[in-house]
Amino acid sequence: MSLIRSPRVLHRSDGFTLLELVIVITIASALLAIVTMNFNSMTKKYQIESQVKQMQADFDNIRLKAVTTKKKYTVVVNPGGYLFRCYSSDADTVGVVTESKTVKYPMQQYLSGGSGSYDTLSDYVLTFDTRGCMSCLTGSDPFYLAVSPTVNGPSVNVVAVQTAKTNVGIIQGGTCVLK
Repeated sequence: MSLIRSPRVLHRSDGFTLLELVIVITIASALLAIVTMNFNSMTKKYQIESQVKQMQADFDNIRLKAVTTKKKYTVVVNPGGYLFRCYSSDADTVGVVTESKTVKYPMQQYLSGGSGSYDTLSDYVLTFDTRGCMSCLTGSDPFYLAVSPTVNGPSVNVVAVQTAKTNVGIIQGGTCVLK
């Protein structure tokens, strides 16, 4: 007696079912959303750091110009940017705008005197004399300029303009830590 097996027809599919495709697309979309959120926050942190470092370079450059040209310069700071004025002499009260910069992230004055609070800027004037030394309207030294202080994560988010130098730092726990 021979064993003859009847041929069974197996129902094999050569592709994926619609349910499997939907599940894979859902998982891929969730992963892509997570990666995109992390990328956007990292990009924002790096742009804030870049803005702070560019501001430091601009303030250092204006000091150097004041020393090399033996002219007084002022920096007028607003939340959305700053501009530089050059004065031909001490009697010159108007000055000539030499450069104007707009910033992507708004700036605020950081008040470090124990309060750790912020103040809005409106045509705040920093003056650099012919020796490159800074004085500001309130006479406070240093003058802290915070960039988007509510964003967490940047390694630097404040520019400290002092009488003879400019530093960058970060605001941590109500104090400014210079780097």
